Amino acid sequence: MILAGVLALLFLGYLAIVVHELGHYLAYRRYGVPVEGVYIGGPPWILRWRRGGTEYRLGLLPLFGAVASKWEE
Repeated sequence: MILAGVLALLFLGYLAIVVHELGHYLAYRRYGVPVEGVYIGGPPWILRWRRGGTEYRLGLLPLFGAVASKWEE
C-alpha cells in the first residue's frame, strides 16, 4: 500500500511538470522561438534523445522541469 502511494506521488509529480513545461514549449513554438531542450525531472538522466534539433531528457526524480530556448534578435 505504501509503495502504491509513493508510485502515485511520483507519477503525479511527473504529470504536473510535463503539463507545466508543455505550456512553455507550445508558447515558444507558437511564437517561433527555437527550443533547444526540454528537461523533465532531475539528474541522473534516465532517458535522453534528440528530435528535430531539440534535446529531450527525462530525469529519475520529479524535482523540476525546464524548457531551454534560443532567443534571436
